[in-house]
Amino acid sequence: MRCREITYEQEQPTPPLEQVYQFSIVILARSATRLSPFRMDKVEVHFPCLNAIVGNVRQLMLKGLGDTSQLLHVIVDVAMFHEDEMQAMNEILAASTVDIMGIDGTLNLVEPQISLVGNRGEWI
Repeated sequence: MRCREITYEQEQPTPPLEQVYQFSIVILARSATRLSPFRMDKVEVHFPCLNAIVGNVRQLMLKGLGDTSQLLHVIVDVAMFHEDEMQAMNEILAASTVDIMGIDGTLNLVEPQISLVGNRGEWI
């Protein structure tokens, strides 16, 4: 019986194929400072801890409170490359930080409430 030579490429497992998955999500948060309500077409949303693409900020509602804080409600479309759709959705929903960049500054939101569009988000 002859032994066959095994090459490095044959030993490596083939990586699973990644696909792009798109979700519409709602971000609810309270910030310590405020975003300016002017030039809302320039507002961008980023996930600094995820390799996710935010394609479209569909809706942004701001509510100023008596102090300098502000309530934010943002609906965005997010896309992410992943092997599994459920894992991609769970990573996006479990994001610990979200950056909202306006013309006058950036809000770094820590532990925002993130849910899929259509699921009801409750303020705690």
